[in-house]
Amino acid sequence: MSTLPWIDGHVPASHPLSARTAMAQLPALSRQLMAYTPQNLWEQDTARLPWALQRWRRQARQFGGGCGPGPRLSDLAGSPPAD
Repeated sequence: MSTLPWIDGHVPASHPLSARTAMAQLPALSRQLMAYTPQNLWEQDTARLPWALQRWRRQARQFGGGCGPGPRLSDLAGSPPAD
C-alpha cells in the first residue's frame, strides 16, 4: 500500500507535468473552451439513460427526498432554558 498523497503511476497536481499545471499556462481563451463543471456520479448515470427513464428517475429521486431519515423534532426544538 502506498503512502503517497497521489495515485501510483500518476503525477501529483503540483508537479510541472500535471494536466492542471499545463492548463493553467494556456491562454485565457483556451482555458475557457476547456472549462467544464464536473457532474456527480448520479447525474452521469442518469444522463446515459433514455430521456423517459431520465425523467422517471429524477421524479423518483425528488419524491424519495422526503422519505429518508431526517432530524427529530426534539433536535429541531433546541435545548430547554437552563434554570
